[in-house]
Order: sequence, then C-alpha cells, then structure tokens
Amino acid sequence: MGGFLRARTARLSAGVALFSLLLPAGGHREARAESVVVTDQAGFEAAVNAAIADGQPDTITAQGGSAFVAGADWTLPGAGTSLSLTFNTSPFQIGNSSGDATLTLLSGSTLTVNTTSGSSAGRIELGNGGGSSGTLNISGGTLQVNLADTSTAPGTSIGRIWVGGGSTNTTGGTGTINMSAGALLYVANAGSLNYGGLAIGRGGSVTGLFDQSGGAVRFQSAGSLDLGTQGGTGTYALSGDAVFDASSGGLTAYIGSRASGAGGSGTASSGTLTISDSAQFSMSAGSFTGGQLYVGDSKGLGTITQDGAGSAVTLSLQNPIRFGSDVSNYGTGGSGTYNLSAGTLTILNVGGSAQIVFGASSGGSGTFNISGGTATVATTLVVASASGSTGTVNLSGGTLTLSGASYLSFGSGSGTFSLSGGTFTVGGTDGIRGTGTFNFGSGTLVVSSALTSSTAMTLVAGQTGTINTGTYATTLSGVISGSGALVKSGTGTLTLSGSNTFSGGTSLGGGQVTLNSGNALGTGAVTLTSDATLAFGSSATSVANALVVNSGTTATLTVASGSTTLSGGISGAGALTKTGSGTLTLTGTNTSSGTLAVSAGTLTAGAAGALSSSAAVSVSSGATL
Repeated sequence: MGGFLRARTARLSAGVALFSLLLPAGGHREARAESVVVTDQAGFEAAVNAAIADGQPDTITAQGGSAFVAGADWTLPGAGTSLSLTFNTSPFQIGNSSGDATLTLLSGSTLTVNTTSGSSAGRIELGNGGGSSGTLNISGGTLQVNLADTSTAPGTSIGRIWVGGGSTNTTGGTGTINMSAGALLYVANAGSLNYGGLAIGRGGSVTGLFDQSGGAVRFQSAGSLDLGTQGGTGTYALSGDAVFDASSGGLTAYIGSRASGAGGSGTASSGTLTISDSAQFSMSAGSFTGGQLYVGDSKGLGTITQDGAGSAVTLSLQNPIRFGSDVSNYGTGGSGTYNLSAGTLTILNVGGSAQIVFGASSGGSGTFNISGGTATVATTLVVASASGSTGTVNLSGGTLTLSGASYLSFGSGSGTFSLSGGTFTVGGTDGIRGTGTFNFGSGTLVVSSALTSSTAMTLVAGQTGTINTGTYATTLSGVISGSGALVKSGTGTLTLSGSNTFSGGTSLGGGQVTLNSGNALGTGAVTLTSDATLAFGSSATSVANALVVNSGTTATLTVASGSTTLSGGISGAGALTKTGSGTLTLTGTNTSSGTLAVSAGTLTAGAAGALSSSAAVSVSSGATL
C-alpha cells in the first residue's frame, strides 16, 4: 500500500480487550491501544504485562466484580509514557495469601477506583491474608478513588484502601504504601454523601505502614481514616514536604481504636501518626460537616508525634477531639498521646461542640506533651473530663496559647497540668477552672487578657514559676502551695486572695501585687527586683513576710484604708514609699539603707528597730509617721 498504513483489529481471548494495530508498508508493526476492557484475571495480567513490555495498551479497565490481583512486581507505566488502570466496582489486591506483590506508580501512571453506592467492591487491598505482604509505591503517579453519588447517608465508607488486610480478611497480613511524589485522591461530587476510607492496619493481626515523604493525600469528600484499629497495628509517617489534606470536612479519624474481639476482647490496637520535617496534616471543616478525631479509643493505644521544625498540623472540627475515649462503650477507654517538640499545631474553633479533651472516658487516659514548637488552641482545653479518666498536660518547652475565649478546664477525673518550662498563655474570666493538679515549675504563665482563676496551684520544689501579667489584671484565688518560688513580671496587677502556703519566696519585677489575704505571699521572703507596688487589701490585716528591696529599686507599700501590720523584717539598699490613706504598722527589724518616704496615710513603728537608723526619712504634708 506504498506509504499508507493498513489497520487490523485484534481481540484478546481472555477478557474483552480491543487494540488497534497499525502496520506500515515495510512490514514493521507499531501498535496503539485504544481501550482495553478485561473481566477476568488472565486477561488482566495479559493486558498489564503487555503495557509494561510494549507500551500498549495505555488504557486498561477491569470490571466484573471479581477480585483482580497484581503481579509479583509491576512498575507502571512500563515502556509507554502513560498508563491508565481503572477498576469499576471490582476489588484490586496487591499481595494476598497466594503470594506477595509490589506495584509501583511512576509519573504518567494513573490508578482509578470507581465505586457504586452501597457496595464495598470498589476497593484496594494490600497484603490481604496471613503471612502475605503487599506494597504500593507512589513515585509520581496518581491513585484516585471516585465516589458514587448518593443523597442518603451511607452506613460505612466505600472506595476503601486497605493497607494491610482487607474487607474479607480474618488472618492478618502486612501492607505498605511508600509515597515520595504524586497524589492519592478521594473525589466526590458536590452534595454526595458517600465517603472514602483509608485503613492502615485495620483488623486482627494486621500491620499497615504508610510512609509518605512527599506528594499529597487529599480527601475532596468526607472520609474515614483508620490507623491501627480493631486489633491491628498502623503507622502513618509524614516527612519531607508531604501533605495530608482533609480540608473538605467530615473526616472521622481513629488512631489506635478498639480490640480484635467483641466487647473489647482479644488484641488491643495500636496507631501512630508522625509529622516530621516540613510535612503538613490538616483536618478542617469544609463543605462536609462534622469531623471527628479519636486518639487512643476503646482500649486502643494512639500516639501523634509532631517533631518537624517546619511541620504544620491544623485541626478545625465541629466535634470534640478526644484522647483516651471509649466510643465502643467497652467500659474502659484507650490511651492517647500528642507529643509536640517542633513545628506549629493550630486548633481552630469552628463552632458546634468543638473542644480538645485529654482523658475523655472512664478508664481512658490522654496526655499532651509539649517540649518545643508552638501550639495555639482556640477551643476549650479539657483535662480528664469524665469521672475515672486521667488527663495530663506536660509543658516543658515551646509555647501553648489558649486564644480567644478558650480556657483550661479540669473535669471530674484526675487531671494534671505541669508547667515546668516554656510559655503558657491564657486569659479571661475563669481562664483556668475546675479542680485538678496544677504543678507550676520553671515555666511562664503569660496573661493575654484580664484573668481570674480559683484553681489551686503547687510551686514545684527547686523551681521558679513566672507570672507575666503584661498590662492585664490577674486574680488568683486558689491556694498556692509547695516549696518553689514565684516571680511576678509585667506592669499589670496580680491579686492573690488565697491563704497560700508556698515557701520558696516571691520576686516582684514590676507592676503591682495586691494581697487579699494575710498569707497571700506564703511564708517566704518578698524581693523587689524592679520598681513595684505591694498593696495590702482590707483582708490582709497581718502580713509576716520579710521584705528585701534591691538597690536602685523603689518599693511602694499601699494601704488604701483600714490598717495592716507587717511583721517581717525589711532589708536591702532600695527605697521604701508608703502610700494610701490607711495605716501600716511595722513590727519587724528594719535594716534597710535606702530612703523611707511617707507620702500618705500613717506609718507606725510598732516595735524597737522597726525603722532603720541608717535610712533617710521624709514625711509628706498630710501624712503621719
């Protein structure tokens, strides 16, 4: 036929496959695939092997409902520049009890799962069966799950990807996804209520690992994330510039949840989520409502670790974020932990019942360890919400900020907040509330707006806690105990109303401290390191603390009305000024060498030596010495 091409059509006997074969005049044959549809395993293997070897076909559709199984080691797109592999409501297994398998998706390859509403057949299973192993490497390719439309809320997810185990698994298996580039997408049309699922280590004796060092996982639908559930062990590690994005809303995530047997019997689950380097993890409210996160649920062990300097985790859910919950009502909650050592954690308040709870159910425990990084929480932070629960916040470095109208609340369980380092920022009426254990060590409590609290605090032995009031008024009416020390900084006023017993002493670095109790400053000495005011309220009629005024510092002692007796000794080279119309009586030994000024009211020497012989004294008009 000279320079013309002549075409012939070949049909594969296994499955329904259609190729167009182009033959040039010289007898050399080139092939271009149009559409290949296979309905059984033999046809499926033949088509994929042909694509890998020859670059044809470049489009393969598998359908018919039966499971299709990957070859032992397939790399797509193979010899061609592109390959589209689609499963129409048919399971695809990568590794099962018949043999292990590895599938690699390079750039140009697309694996698509089409689903049918009400059916679980549209799914992928990696390592389904005891002793089996399945690995999916996404190295530039795309895995996309298309979710069928429905206006009726489904009972479970469709289009689930099983990393370890599978829908019919009863004997375990190991699944692995290694993702360095490319995309894993769950796609739904607007208004559809179907949602996709990602199950990493779900089921008894199942182990799942998702190691994502790049690329993006995106739920453009509602969804479910099972990470170590129903007796399985699951690990999801994000590193590099990896992205997990569930910002469309409606994602429910379980990290370490439930046991392998009914009613909590059998093996407990374990789930671990790690966010390192500059990875990003987001669960947000969007076009799909709700959103739930359970870490350590119903006897399970769940852990989130964020240690990347450039990492970012954003959570904005309309339901409580629960650590140590018991959704399955086993009667015993799980154990959930968040470890933050670097990066930023942001918890937004999008309404509904948004809050974060550590120790959510009886028998459950939740722990928030902050050793570095920045955590900003715009919802209520609840510690040990339920009777019988245990909740702990350990702040040893970094920053924890309760923003907006959020507050720290101790529930009816056993709650502990330990501030041994770093900065805890809080404000508002009852900004710290409830009965729990607040251990105040060598950290800083920063007041972001006028703050009141009646929660008791313990100053930790050998440590010094700092309260920076900024420009705001702060009132602490709970008892402050312990043998540690307290530092007050900032220009605002700190009012102490409790009958305090701490013995480590108090340092005033600015502003004013108002005493509404004779024991407000505990039993230790009070040292002024900068100009500051010590105001004696009407209930502080007798104060026994020693007073040390450092050189170059002026201590202003104010009695607005009534009378107060200060029986502690006064020392140091700084200056003393008495203000207020009330009467201050000094009965301790005064060895200070700074000036003494009586600007208003009455200063009375109630004992010999109460006025230092080396101090210059001045009395303003209308005042009395």
